[in-house]
Amino acid sequence: MKNQNRRAESLLAGVGLTGLEASAYVALLREPGATAYRVAQLIGKPPPNTYKALDALLAKGAVVVDESSGSKTYA
Repeated sequence: MKNQNRRAESLLAGVGLTGLEASAYVALLREPGATAYRVAQLIGKPPPNTYKALDALLAKGAVVVDESSGSKTYA
């Protein structure tokens, strides 16, 4: 699975995502509907950096946010 994740992250970097954005995106593919904190846990990065990466993905239209449950989740 790690090799597949690395390959996907490499391909995503090829279309303009940073390494952290690509890691967060792949994590959301595995676990859609995760909070930013959960994504940080999945990729082993600090939450503040992960929040910034998810905000960048949102600005690029690569993820969507759901706030209907009271907490922000991403897919």
